[in-house]
Amino acid sequence: MNTRTYYDFGGKVWSITHDSDDTKGLVAKIYDIKHKIYALRQDYHEEIEIANPRDYLAEFWKHNYLVLPSPFSTFLVNADNKQDSIDIVIDYCVERGYMGLFLDDEMIKEKTEEGFLDEHYCGGNHGHYLSEPDFPMIERVK
Repeated sequence: MNTRTYYDFGGKVWSITHDSDDTKGLVAKIYDIKHKIYALRQDYHEEIEIANPRDYLAEFWKHNYLVLPSPFSTFLVNADNKQDSIDIVIDYCVERGYMGLFLDDEMIKEKTEEGFLDEHYCGGNHGHYLSEPDFPMIERVK
């Protein structure tokens, strides 16, 4: 069940997509990290998706991270470390069909031939390359 919940932070309405029944707990957790989000990125993308909402709400792993795999997407994730956080986000995006975030086979071949493939982050269970060379941006928020 995907739910879209709206929050007003500092005069801007944020939309957070999640599949949790605990909306009240989610609001409290999101509200606690808003200042770190502002500090990380002044021109933030106003829609945030939670890549692993059950783990996030249960605080299953040690930390929460704000992960930006591109300038146009922002995810919250509960993970043990930064590497795990981006891998979770990449796998989540692949499962949801957000393929615009990744280089396709033709682009991988082209970047390899040009010697620029190493500028792109590779991660997730199947080794997908992010399409933006300066990303991901990852900030621990808890």
